[in-house]
Amino acid sequence: MQFPVYAPALVGASVVASLLPGMVGTSAGVLAASLLMAYAILGFAVLHMITRGMGARPFTLSGIYVAVFVFGWPVLVMSLLGLADTAFDLRGRASRRRGPPNPQT
Repeated sequence: MQFPVYAPALVGASVVASLLPGMVGTSAGVLAASLLMAYAILGFAVLHMITRGMGARPFTLSGIYVAVFVFGWPVLVMSLLGLADTAFDLRGRASRRRGPPNPQT
């Protein structure tokens, strides 16, 4: 999953525009929330990719998911992780470091 190169700028513009009064601010807030949720899903994909092959992967992933469901605000951290993946290609770096999958496993 990849987003267009202009998507982070659209997130920033919609967050700033959400501070405007009236219907424009409300509409921009809805757009910002939608884009941030899309980046949160990308952040979870990054988290799954980074933890692949770790022995404590089930505990790490379940801990993150529980924290998001219980507290709610950690989804913003996932959104930032998704934005960081867009800028720095974290999933690509992790896959290049690991190499191709082993057909024996």
